[in-house]
Amino acid sequence: MFVKYLLGIPALLTLSMQTLTGQDSFKFGPVTDIPVEGQNGPLLNAWAGGLNAAQFGTIDLNADNLEDLCVFDRTTNKVSTFINTGSGYQYQPQFEYFFPENLNSWMLLADYNCDGKKDIFTNTTFGLKVYKNTSTDQLSFELQVDPLLSENGGQMVNLQVSSSDIPAISDVDGDGDLDILTFKFVAGNSIEYHQNQSMETGGNCDLLQFKLVDSKWGDFEECACGEYVFGETCNEPGGRRQHAGGKSLLLFDQDHDGAMELIFGDEFCTNIAFLYNEGDAANALFNNAVLDFPNADNPIDFFIFPGMFMEDVTFDGNKDLIASPGVFENFGMAVDFLHSSYLYPNDGVAGSEVFSALQTDQFLQDQMVELGESASPAFIDVDGDGDDDLIVGNRGIRNNNGVVSSFQLYENNGTLDQASFKLVSSDYLDLSSLLLNTLKPSFADLNGNGRKDLLFSAANSSGQTNIYYFLNQSDNGFEPVNALPQLLDFVIQAGDSPYFQDINLDGKADLLLGRRTGRLEYWSNASVGSNFSFELTNDAFAGIIDDSFRRELFPMAADINNDGQLELVTTDATGVMRVYTNFIDPDGINPLEMFEYLIEPVANQPLLRSRLGRGTAVAAANLGSQLPHLVLGSRQGGLFLLENQSIPGNNPNGENFTMELFPNPGDGQVTLRGNQHFIYEIYNSQGQRVMESLPVPKNLAGFDSRLLAPGIYLINGISITGAKYVQKLIVIN
Repeated sequence: MFVKYLLGIPALLTLSMQTLTGQDSFKFGPVTDIPVEGQNGPLLNAWAGGLNAAQFGTIDLNADNLEDLCVFDRTTNKVSTFINTGSGYQYQPQFEYFFPENLNSWMLLADYNCDGKKDIFTNTTFGLKVYKNTSTDQLSFELQVDPLLSENGGQMVNLQVSSSDIPAISDVDGDGDLDILTFKFVAGNSIEYHQNQSMETGGNCDLLQFKLVDSKWGDFEECACGEYVFGETCNEPGGRRQHAGGKSLLLFDQDHDGAMELIFGDEFCTNIAFLYNEGDAANALFNNAVLDFPNADNPIDFFIFPGMFMEDVTFDGNKDLIASPGVFENFGMAVDFLHSSYLYPNDGVAGSEVFSALQTDQFLQDQMVELGESASPAFIDVDGDGDDDLIVGNRGIRNNNGVVSSFQLYENNGTLDQASFKLVSSDYLDLSSLLLNTLKPSFADLNGNGRKDLLFSAANSSGQTNIYYFLNQSDNGFEPVNALPQLLDFVIQAGDSPYFQDINLDGKADLLLGRRTGRLEYWSNASVGSNFSFELTNDAFAGIIDDSFRRELFPMAADINNDGQLELVTTDATGVMRVYTNFIDPDGINPLEMFEYLIEPVANQPLLRSRLGRGTAVAAANLGSQLPHLVLGSRQGGLFLLENQSIPGNNPNGENFTMELFPNPGDGQVTLRGNQHFIYEIYNSQGQRVMESLPVPKNLAGFDSRLLAPGIYLINGISITGAKYVQKLIVIN
């Protein structure tokens, strides 16, 4: 009958009596200030969300005249921003909200108008579009053209770029303006050269005026993966083929002779091709392709579709080579997204670009919480020390045994005022041995005995997605009854997201099931004893129905503003987090409210819609502040952290929960009296939980203080509605 949460004591001592009013009732800000220690030490960018299919570019984000790092991930359509510290990069997510919202498929940064500020080139339905960098003191962009046109045969037509491609945007002819190379949209086995006419027509570089001047740039064709012909056409019917799969292009002048060399990747190839330009700036000419670039010992070689980028990320003035898969989806989990950011430093001398040894296959990733793909967080006090520890599931990584998924356990060894996490197990509960994948954990009381159990969804080797559980036998922490998980008689579909929470306040966890189609279902717990079962109660809970734009629904329910009532939090394929209030009002008196303009990236600025990327999971926990933080698991394999800046309250729709205790100081039997049914927890001065009650059947409870050592204790009362109240007790036995 109880909604039970464990929150830090400082949060309970500083609760405001305000009630919710208007849009500003819920507000969150991206932060990175909770430390995390990984296997090899502190993670400098722990909350950066991971990387999958990354596209790298540099841009001045904070107007300090240093080139910072911006990463666009193709699997989530999300921008991540890193500030240049002079010797490394620090994740600062607030800058992400100054980028345009509707970026899709690819993003390249280049200065088209020679004002010293990088502009945005990105995909649009009809080819590509350009955003002009209009920054002064604060980063800003303005749509300049959509779509970009190019003269072809005397007519202006869309400059077509396939959404799966990554074009090359560079000064090909050395005249000072940006040109564009892209594979032919139709019959795509050769490269089109669209020359920028700015310098030719106006004598400056601030125009976006293009002309197709060569439909077979470099006089070569790609016939098949790793097969090229030079000075002729492919030996195929008609001499050409349709544009098959994505293409990635990168230009750079290796020997600084003015003629641009080409690095070329194909969606159906594992490696790349390097083509040396034997022509000049005006007329490119290729006669050979090197397939083990940049070196034979450690070439760029992904399972599928390598993409390449050049930026100075080692701070020596030379542009380094970075490679990452160019895929939208990891079909069959064939790509290793745990190691998907290859860095080859440029160790050439003046007049030559040389990329030799592979420095790392986890550039930036090795400083993040990174589980490869589709991180899914949940919180439980595993060790019974009174604070919430972090468990993270993932989709899985392919190895010699197949696809392996596991739970990582991060122990919270911080203080009540400041959480701090340390990785203590990369395979908590040894689930990797079961060869399951796509683990999504949730902690709730399945059988109504007052202990939080572990429930999780996972797919087996046959592709069937089930729900499993570990019953908890610990009164203070989490200790599984069995070494192996038990199977719940409940089959779901791949892409569905179950979340367990006591919705009807009967003491047992119910099921909120976010369907991959966007619908939310409520299944009430109809278990009898250990015969666990669920009944469909509402197939469009909170009015959330199938929605093709909001697929991949992930639900979570928690009291995120301390008002004594649950809020429903959802994420979906839009990357927008939504908060619903009054969603379980049994009388239908209070109207359902939904909030989606939630993020305050910069203090005292307007709230913006969150941009979390598609495929995001969400969990809530008190990590040392007044209200619970939200931790979000990204499809990119890592975690994001949101500080809760919502307006706090305490049961605004009913009588506020209060609790008194006497005698105080206590030297024997201590009595607790509340104005609602409640449970209580006792914490010592170090913040460790030393006692926890069963549900109090009436409003009176008591305990013998002689069981406690002399000292100061905090008694945390939690009412039937989830409201909290704290009293200080002095023990003088």
